[in-house]
Amino acid sequence: MGGEKLEVQRLIAEFSPESAADIAFDALTSELARGATDAGSLFINLDEVLELVSNEIPTFEYWNETQNHLENYREFQLAAPVSKNAAVDNASHLLAFLIAQSFSLGCPEVTLHAREAVADVASIASDPEVLEKVFEFLHPLLDGNREAAALASRLADQHQLRKSLVDEARDLLAKSDYVTTALSKRILRTG
Repeated sequence: MGGEKLEVQRLIAEFSPESAADIAFDALTSELARGATDAGSLFINLDEVLELVSNEIPTFEYWNETQNHLENYREFQLAAPVSKNAAVDNASHLLAFLIAQSFSLGCPEVTLHAREAVADVASIASDPEVLEKVFEFLHPLLDGNREAAALASRLADQHQLRKSLVDEARDLLAKSDYVTTALSKRILRTG
C-alpha cells in the first residue's frame, strides 16, 4: 500500500472518519491476500498505513509482533536449506525418525509420549526395523545413547526383539557413559 492507495484511504478518512479504519483495513487485507501488495513493502510506509487501518495505534503490540516476525524471518534466512534425510526412505523409517526427534524437543511430556510410542510400536511390530531405526536416530542426539539404552532395557522382555536389543546393547557398551554401559550390561545378562 503506497502513494496513490494511501491517498485514496486518506480521502476516505476525511469524508467518512467513523468507518475509514475498517475500510482501510479491509482494503489492506484484500490486497495482501490477492498478492497485490508485498508485505515487505509495507515497512516503507508502516507508520502511515497503521494510522489508516487503526483508530488507536497500539504501537507496543505492533512493534512486538513485527519484531517477532522479523526474528523468525531472520532465523529462516540463516537456516540451512532443508534437504531429504537419506536415512529415511520408507514409512517405517519416517515413523522412527519422528519418534526419535520427539526426544530432542526437551519437553518431558513429549518424551513420555515418545517412550510410549516406541513401546507400542515394538509390541505390535513383527519386524524390529522401526525399533532399530529409532536407535540409529537417537545416537546423535544429546542423551540419545542413554535414551536408547533405557528403551532397550524397558523392552528386554519382548522376545521377538531380543536380537535387536542385544545388538544395541553391544553397540552401547563401547560408549563411555556409566549409565549407558550399566543398562547395556543388564540387557546382555537377561535372557
